[in-house]
Amino acid sequence: MKRIFNCRVVLVSLLITIGMLSPGGVHAQRRKVSKVDCSGNPIRVGFDISGFHGIETKKIIDVVLIPSDEEKVEVEMSPGFKEHLEVKKKEGVLCFDLHPAGRLETSGNCHITAYVHFVDLRSISASEAADVSMKGVYDAGGNPFTIQLRGSSDMQGSLCGISNLNIQTSGASDLDLDLDRVTALKYLASGACDVKGSWCNIGQIIMDCSGSCDCSLSGNAEMLNMQTTGSADVGMGDFSVLRFVGSSSGASSLKIRVTDSFQAEASGSAEIYVTGSPKTTDFSTSGASAIKIR
Repeated sequence: MKRIFNCRVVLVSLLITIGMLSPGGVHAQRRKVSKVDCSGNPIRVGFDISGFHGIETKKIIDVVLIPSDEEKVEVEMSPGFKEHLEVKKKEGVLCFDLHPAGRLETSGNCHITAYVHFVDLRSISASEAADVSMKGVYDAGGNPFTIQLRGSSDMQGSLCGISNLNIQTSGASDLDLDLDRVTALKYLASGACDVKGSWCNIGQIIMDCSGSCDCSLSGNAEMLNMQTTGSADVGMGDFSVLRFVGSSSGASSLKIRVTDSFQAEASGSAEIYVTGSPKTTDFSTSGASAIKIR
């Protein structure tokens, strides 16, 4: 009986394999494709959504944020995107996404941009090559704020009046952000991201740059706690801090201006260049690393 059972198992497996390899079987396994022709003139569609305090966008949907005294949501897009677009509010967050049936293929000059007039905003999240831009300067009124960019998503804009600002950028995401009057800032940057902007009147900054992240900042802060690893290149020669504590490792490079106290460690082939003639210094190096103060 055991021998007969094993033969039946082999036979069933063989039949399943033949079925999958047959034209009908291949067709069943093939993924559906949704095609969007972007050759037509863009259309603009409005959405009756209010009471949101966060933005989340995905899949090439760009968002333009406009500080206002009223909430208004409109999406300008190629007509073919309309049947795949999803706009909804989830737990106070305004979400933009595309839900095609299977894989999405586009042709022509595709365009999909959401214009969001907002009153109160606390968070921004972008992924899968979606970009976010802020029109004018948004004053958060002393509230906390969160920014998360992933998967080649970018953001540019100006923010001020924030109590606690948390930022994460990963993948090949870029951030071009001007800041003013931020009490505490925590920033985690990884991958091949670019970071630039003017950060003025910042209280405390905790920042970690890894991978091949490039950072170019100007401005001033009271305290900076900085870690650089990998091949990160952090150019903050035009950024002035009273107190600095940090470490650099790998092949990373850091330039910073410190005027009061400087404390750091460098290892591997990392390099730290310090200007501003800090009053007190405490540092150590190992390997082929270097710390230069002037």
